[in-house]
Amino acid sequence: MRKKRKTDLRVIKTKQKLANTLLEMMTSESIDNIKISSLCTHAGVSRATFYNNFNVIYDVLNYHFENTKNELFNTYMNLFSREHILFEDATKYIAQQVLDYLFINKDVITSIFKSNYSPRLNDMMSSFFKKSIIEFMEHYPEEFGINDPTIKDLLVSFVAGGCSYLLVCFFTSGAHLEKEKVMMTTIDIMNKVFSLAKEKFLA
Repeated sequence: MRKKRKTDLRVIKTKQKLANTLLEMMTSESIDNIKISSLCTHAGVSRATFYNNFNVIYDVLNYHFENTKNELFNTYMNLFSREHILFEDATKYIAQQVLDYLFINKDVITSIFKSNYSPRLNDMMSSFFKKSIIEFMEHYPEEFGINDPTIKDLLVSFVAGGCSYLLVCFFTSGAHLEKEKVMMTTIDIMNKVFSLAKEKFLA
């Protein structure tokens, strides 16, 4: 068991090293121009090790998105497992966690967007938000009350696409935005969208 745990930690560190190196490289060049051999050289990892963990470059970026989502939600999930958190408090908490991460890493993320924004990256961001929203909805079914899978999928996709677009605008507009104002505006928009959907589809 100890040997397996040591191996698992080594794999995690290798994946994180590749992900961090990729993000650093993406601040100055498009991900589509980054070769696996170049990424491995910069990360100090062999190509064999890369292929033991990933298939293509975009898998590394997807790993970063998934890992980031898990980190942002981890504290909330631990709290939720011990006590029921009010929907309004949970919404503010998660929005705060996400915005804290975005503001802390704003310079790096802005550079990445300037060098890399593409339909494929946008799809990955939308998928990231979609998974996060679905996980959140599962904890508050009474607040959303939408059971039809088709309608639910369309609604979540719409909100996720909106979040992705807001993120792009935030990092490419160059405007100075206050974190608290961004958070409250985002929460207000999401609440209005879900409330309108409930009125239309559950009436």
